[in-house]
Amino acid sequence: MRAIISDLQRAVFQVADERLVAVANIVRVDNKKCRKPTFLCLAVTTDQPIAVRLYFVRNEKEGCYKKKRQFTLRDVKTVDGINPRKLTPEFDLVVDDRLFRFCASTTEEKDSFIKQLYKFANKYLPIQKPDFVNIPIPVETPHIAVVAEHVDGDTDEGLVDYQPISAKEEVDFRRLLARANLTIGEADKFATVLTSQLQLLDGANIQSIMDSETAVNDLIGLVEDALEEVDFLDKELDSFDQLLYHVRDSVELIEEKDSLGCVERKNTRILKDFLSELVTTVDIVSDDHIRALQSANLSDPISISRC
Repeated sequence: MRAIISDLQRAVFQVADERLVAVANIVRVDNKKCRKPTFLCLAVTTDQPIAVRLYFVRNEKEGCYKKKRQFTLRDVKTVDGINPRKLTPEFDLVVDDRLFRFCASTTEEKDSFIKQLYKFANKYLPIQKPDFVNIPIPVETPHIAVVAEHVDGDTDEGLVDYQPISAKEEVDFRRLLARANLTIGEADKFATVLTSQLQLLDGANIQSIMDSETAVNDLIGLVEDALEEVDFLDKELDSFDQLLYHVRDSVELIEEKDSLGCVERKNTRILKDFLSELVTTVDIVSDDHIRALQSANLSDPISISRC
């Protein structure tokens, strides 16, 4: 099958600036008069704007292929897998309201073709996508059968498997070629240009890494200095804490002494008042009072009244 794909790409699609992305070896089961083997091909253009087309390609004679019909992907209305629970190579396509019934050579070939059809329909048809019925939802998997042209047309050494590039990737690739003033055929020169640019980038990366290492070392030195300064500040704060503790103890002692001084002053004032009152009382007593008390006769009422 890969040899057939290589021949199709080289003989049919390459000359039309198209890239073959999927092939199914089919027989039309709805046309009893014409049951010749036919290749149902899915191809995309290599130029902008991207166009996706379906082709019926027939082998007219040994090594001679010819496009019999072509449709755009937008013309496909329905893809019917017939039976999702049974492995069958048969499937139907409705193209422009016309039903085509096919039978692929294998079920794997049928499934691979439908997966690619589903993938490109979702990629290039934002609206009016075909209806995919009676088939499981295709899973994005690497597909086979994309061909690169080799200088020797008699060998298949030019076959390689690769994913089709997107439109953006193709535009970027052509922009790179334009910057290097090269064409697609000058692959060796382009590889040399890319190699030299890669070496320049590697050198710039190495220099950047070295500069970054120096900057990192400087940063580490600054961090270490900052840590030392933080340790010094911690020690200063500890000494300030000790001073604050001493001030707090001194304030508490002063408050205690002040409280004792208040008590002392209060007691002194009370004692002074009492002594003043006592002195005043003593000053009032005369000698007559003392003699009356000394000569007092408790049996005499007059003597008692004097006292």
